[in-house]
Amino acid sequence: MYTVEVDDAQKQARVISTIQVFKTSLDGGTTQLFAVGKYIDTVNLEGASPKLLTRIVKLDTRMLGIGYHIPF
Repeated sequence: MYTVEVDDAQKQARVISTIQVFKTSLDGGTTQLFAVGKYIDTVNLEGASPKLLTRIVKLDTRMLGIGYHIPF
């Protein structure tokens, strides 16, 4: 996790986490960095356990070629 900002009045937290996505080729098994970015999450803190309300993915860099449709 990068940052956590708790809003006690709303009983929610805004959490920013960094992500790195790696791609491994099927022919030879070489692995390379595919994308770097952040998850920006809103988490509900009410109840017995936290629940993810929203997630925004912001990519800082990426090596997306034609035909890549990969959910992060």
